Formats: sequence, C-alpha cells, structure tokens
Amino acid sequence: MQCDSFFPDNNFTVSLCGMNMSNYQRDLILSLGINEVFIALDKQYQNDIASDAEQREYDKYVRRVKKIADRFVNYVDVYIIYDDEGVLGYKDSPSDKGKEVLIELMKKKHKYIGEDET
Repeated sequence: MQCDSFFPDNNFTVSLCGMNMSNYQRDLILSLGINEVFIALDKQYQNDIASDAEQREYDKYVRRVKKIADRFVNYVDVYIIYDDEGVLGYKDSPSDKGKEVLIELMKKKHKYIGEDET
C-alpha cells in the first residue's frame, strides 16, 4: 500500500506473504509480460554482523532471497535490492523510509544471474 501511494498511476509492486513464493505466483507475474523483476524484501539482517547468530540470520536471508530469484532468472532479468549502507532498520521494508529511499535503493540494485550473483 505504501508503494501505491508513491506511484498511484504506475504502481509496479507486488506483495508477498512472508518470504515465500510459489511457481503459481511466479507464473501470474510473468503472465503480465514483464521483462525484469526487482526483489526487495523486508530487511531481516544486521549490516554490522557481530556474532555467529547474526551471520546465520544473514545467510538464511540471502538463501531465501535467492530462492525467489531462482524462480525468475530463466525468464526475465532479476535484480535484488539489498540495504548495503544501513539506511533501513531491522525488519523494515524497502519502502518504509519513503519514496526517495526506495528509489535510491533501487538505483543500487544487484543483478542476479544465478548462483554466481554479481
């Protein structure tokens, strides 16, 4: 709903329930004729990893993001939005800090090409 208020005439976002996506959901999205996907999930990791538990949490997050990306990578260009600079708080969505922050995060997207993400 935040993104609908940011882009009322051209909302390009889809919400997930949690961090899971089925092939059925992927197929619905692909049926729209898109040619790229941005994966921008709630930030469930710390930027300054200080413990083994935080590292495990970050690794789990990355695995889940890549699992979603892998559903699309053979069909369209896939980009992942990570908060590399710590502008979001823990558990924030990329839109929680406003339209300008979301746009900046999107500019710093990471192209996903499969297991060897760049």
